[in-house]
Amino acid sequence: MSESNSKVLSSWKKDKKLPENVSVEVLNHLFRRCLLKIAGIAEELQLPPPIQLPMVRPAEKK
Repeated sequence: MSESNSKVLSSWKKDKKLPENVSVEVLNHLFRRCLLKIAGIAEELQLPPPIQLPMVRPAEKK
């Protein structure tokens, strides 16, 4: 285990808090994973997706 990982782990064990840079990465990873799962479940249940998906539109004539 690297020194930075050891610091994060000891901080977690002591205060139950992660450093901000680590918590941002962890939360972003969790959000990505959860949104992908939720989108799949919504499709199976024939529900609208939990997030608005981008739409491709034809270019406007000038």
